[in-house]
Amino acid sequence: MEDKMSNNVFRILSLDGGGARGLFIASTLRKIEEKYEIKFHEYFDLIVGTSTGSIIASALALGVNIKIIEKMYIEEMEKIFKKDILKNGIIQSKYDNKYLRELLETAFKNKTFENAETELMITTTNIVNGEAVILTNRNCYDIKLIDAILSSCAAPIFFDPLKIDEERIFADGGLWANNPSLTAISEVLSDTEHKKELKDIKILSIGTGEERMINKFDAKQWGWGIANWANPLIKIIFQLGSKSVHNVVNKLLSEENYIRLDYETNSILEIDVADKDTDEKAKNTIEENKEKLGKFFSDKERNKEIVKKQNFFHKIFKKKKKK
Repeated sequence: MEDKMSNNVFRILSLDGGGARGLFIASTLRKIEEKYEIKFHEYFDLIVGTSTGSIIASALALGVNIKIIEKMYIEEMEKIFKKDILKNGIIQSKYDNKYLRELLETAFKNKTFENAETELMITTTNIVNGEAVILTNRNCYDIKLIDAILSSCAAPIFFDPLKIDEERIFADGGLWANNPSLTAISEVLSDTEHKKELKDIKILSIGTGEERMINKFDAKQWGWGIANWANPLIKIIFQLGSKSVHNVVNKLLSEENYIRLDYETNSILEIDVADKDTDEKAKNTIEENKEKLGKFFSDKERNKEIVKKQNFFHKIFKKKKKK
């Protein structure tokens, strides 16, 4: 029998890393949900997230209301990034992930990838062997989402890596995929179960802000040892990674199949602080892209495809679990 999904468009929701600035993602998604009356775990065939994006991606894949996620970012980020005068990121990580873990345990309990209601993908990095790691329903359905998220959120300098065992010590997925759009495309195209071509893929990719790096550094003023390199280097790695992936995906996919929602600012962006006017930035970004978004979410046949997607997803999941 022909695969029910073989003739359908494959929809991906891709969420960048960016720490507390994940509030921009949450606010943007809340406005999209209200305007287009969709449920993300039903509408998208795959939700992928890196670092802070992995928190939102996991919650959405479980069917959690986006308003709850946004509220968490507004109320809890200062507690997650609580300053400690004894930690400055030079000898020890700036923050303890204890409160983040407690928050995730309350939200996700013992849920695993198996509990996701759509395909879920989280990126992380194994610093023992330097390998890029992709966690999905397909290869780790029994892994706790809490551990997967903490692995992806362990940004160097800010949080300690997550140790699973001696051979698996994980750090931020943003080290190689702060914008996980291209990773998602690669995984879908290489998966023989999906039988998809590049023309079948549609992506909504959401960033966490881009700082215009204009005259930020003065070679005469700054020394270039590790103390002065560390913070700007992490920022450059994450931002350049997101931007370069966007440039590639923008060339790979047609205009109607790819939307990137993000904003630029002259202000200094930090991982541990969200912009005070985030809601306004989300509103403006959606307004600037309203025509593209209208076309993206205009597929009237999608409700019928949701049922097909769910049947396909559960069939594949059961097959993988038996192996």
